[in-house]
Amino acid sequence: MMMRKRTNRCRNTVWDISVISRNKNGETLCGDQCALEWDDNDATVILSDGLGSGVKANILSTLTTTMLTTMLKGNVPIDECVTTVAETLPMCRERKLAYATFTILQTAGTRARLIQYDNPNAVFVHNGAIGKYNYSVNFIQEKELHESYLHFDVGDMLVLFSDGVSEAGRGVTTDAGWARQDIEDFILRNYSPTVSSQRMAASILSTVKTLDMDAMHDDTTVVVARLRERCPVNVMIGPPESKDDDLSTMRLFFGKDGKHVVCGGTTANAVASYLGVKVHTLPGSGTEWLVVLALALVCSGFGFTLQPVAQSGTTADHAALFCALNPFVAAALGAVCFHEHFGIAGLLGGALILAGIVVSCWPQKTGG
Repeated sequence: MMMRKRTNRCRNTVWDISVISRNKNGETLCGDQCALEWDDNDATVILSDGLGSGVKANILSTLTTTMLTTMLKGNVPIDECVTTVAETLPMCRERKLAYATFTILQTAGTRARLIQYDNPNAVFVHNGAIGKYNYSVNFIQEKELHESYLHFDVGDMLVLFSDGVSEAGRGVTTDAGWARQDIEDFILRNYSPTVSSQRMAASILSTVKTLDMDAMHDDTTVVVARLRERCPVNVMIGPPESKDDDLSTMRLFFGKDGKHVVCGGTTANAVASYLGVKVHTLPGSGTEWLVVLALALVCSGFGFTLQPVAQSGTTADHAALFCALNPFVAAALGAVCFHEHFGIAGLLGGALILAGIVVSCWPQKTGG
């Protein structure tokens, strides 16, 4: 399995993009290839599926992604890119064909350009529902090339995949593969505005594996691109060199937006002093460790070991009564030993427990 993930910042949003691939069963190389390139705040994703599987398919898809990446960087028109790729790919001796499908995703801020050439159509999740997108059609070498422009809101997701997904389970667990509608329904069931691209891609690939009865009948690749809000995390891994700099360092650290993570005992104490809070650590004295030991032996040892052993010597009715008394006894001990406030609700609850036990033990008349 190959997994690559990267996020990149664009103002207050980031692109969260993950790629997961699995080889066809028995093959060393994957016939699918995916290139992920970043240019400042924008990403270019190229997913290619080479004809067949194994080494030949790997060569076709690798050449396709490499050439397309290079030409797109040079702003070569897409029709010229496709024609150049088709003329350059080595011919398969068996099928007399040089062929690889591809899907291109180019992000620009909150917008994206989607180009699809004979791959399964991407699934767009927009505002929590399957989004329908229009596309223009160009014919290149008798194949349709679809070009779309999408606008993303925060939480929107685009799922690209090779035909290993749409053909999953064909002739094994399904008649005609994983149907388009079923794929969309699955994505929606597993979607939430906060689900990561990695989790969604992994869920889809796991289902493909299940449909294929763990055999992976074809090379399979899933690419998920999600636009999410930027969530900065600030990490402090050590204290300042001089203690005199603690105050200025803490002000700088906590003056930054986002979450704050502190590592190390000395650093934690410095942060706690600045924030005026107490640092909770492991027991530091013999008395504290004795309390922990007593809790382990008395509470866990007795409660989960000796009590079931004792209950095995009585009837189920009596054992149930003892268990019903547990909350009442615990509350009573807390009030006696630790002066905890019982309250009217606690008294009423205890009375109901005792009343229930008395009623259950009340002698019943039997018929003569």
